[in-house]
Amino acid sequence: MGNTFREVKCFKCGHIFMWQKDGIEYQSEYRLESTNELLGIAACPKCGTDMLVIPHILEGISKDSNGIAESGIRGI
Repeated sequence: MGNTFREVKCFKCGHIFMWQKDGIEYQSEYRLESTNELLGIAACPKCGTDMLVIPHILEGISKDSNGIAESGIRGI
């Protein structure tokens, strides 16, 4: 099983960077309310902004965006 890399554009500063879906467990998970699809979490290496990564969409989005559901603590 290989690593998954893709480009992501920071919604705050516009920096485009390579993001690796690393399988790290986070305290919360974020899903699209419309499809219940799990979103990735990335941090811009230029400005440090945390963002959510939607599959097949270049630009990341804020964790506070409309249409995003945050669910409890994972792994507990």
